[in-house]
Amino acid sequence: MVFFGDAVGHSAHDNYIAIKNLGYKNIRGIGTRCDFNDINFKKCETVEDLEKSQWFCDSDLVIYHYAIYPDLFNVIKKKTKSFNIICFHNVTPKHLMPENTWGIIDKSFNQIPIFNHADGIWSDSQENTEQLERCGIVNIKIMELPIAVDRPPLFNFKNKPKQKTNLLFVGRFFSSKGVVDIIEALELMRNKTDIPFMLRLVGNIDFSDPEYVKLLHSKIKHYGLGEYVDFIGKVDLNSLIKIYHQSHIFISASYHEGFCVPVIESLRTGLIPITYDAGNLIRIGGGFGPVVETGDIQSLSLKLLETILTVYNSLHDLYLPCISTKNGLLNAIDFSNKIEEYSLAFDFDNYQKKIEVGLSSIFHS
Repeated sequence: MVFFGDAVGHSAHDNYIAIKNLGYKNIRGIGTRCDFNDINFKKCETVEDLEKSQWFCDSDLVIYHYAIYPDLFNVIKKKTKSFNIICFHNVTPKHLMPENTWGIIDKSFNQIPIFNHADGIWSDSQENTEQLERCGIVNIKIMELPIAVDRPPLFNFKNKPKQKTNLLFVGRFFSSKGVVDIIEALELMRNKTDIPFMLRLVGNIDFSDPEYVKLLHSKIKHYGLGEYVDFIGKVDLNSLIKIYHQSHIFISASYHEGFCVPVIESLRTGLIPITYDAGNLIRIGGGFGPVVETGDIQSLSLKLLETILTVYNSLHDLYLPCISTKNGLLNAIDFSNKIEEYSLAFDFDNYQKKIEVGLSSIFHS
């Protein structure tokens, strides 16, 4: 399923476009759904239909994008003439998800051993590579291929608005994302600063847990945080760009991340990231913002308070070195330049170069 607005869907789309750009002409997509009109796509519902498809049978290379159990991928166990590569996007553990998802998550982890029948794996991150090892995938060649992040348009921290500090969460609303932790951290610190601030919650409600969304609304109401929290929900791309450009601090209190595209999006647009240390979050921010022990709401609250003050001070004196990074204190101008440089390492051109290396190792080894 290749969804628009979904990290895995965009990764599959970028994979297709990169291969096309590299001069390979006979490229097709196959699966149960595709939201992208520029992919030459054929709908296929069952393993039997897949095995009868000339598109599939005639392929020299098949790339599978894996994030959750699909029946179609059981075909990997059968030896074909194709060279098989799996793009692994990780699977969220069931204890972090609503109970109605546990069955499909169990099936997903039980399906991962079929990766041993593949010829290679492209993994989004070191975290995902380590997850494969934990699942017993140890004898397959793995190439790390971070997801391409080419949007939103670049925007400098030093040009952010000064009147109010805007905090931002972007993602789907599930218990694994720790959004309740963010609300509770906000409650702990809201009366400890005179600097005006607002938290915006942005994400696709259609692909979220409705019970968790209700819980978030009830928490905001219970704590009386209505003036501090704007639960925006689903937005179009132009609105999302505007929100990123107006925001100063990105927050992820997620309990599991295999990559986390919004962190790179936030760095592209000049935000200071505050994250838990779960999964790939400990690495993805590049050391440009605080990393808090997962589940430590008190520390998250403290870092929010400190970073709001940092934003205020740095924007009112662009040459004041007060933004804490792994390489020391930076002023607003240097911070803007450093995070832009870091985020550009994830752009599409670099992604395509890694795809070229991966394909070369397949066809010219």
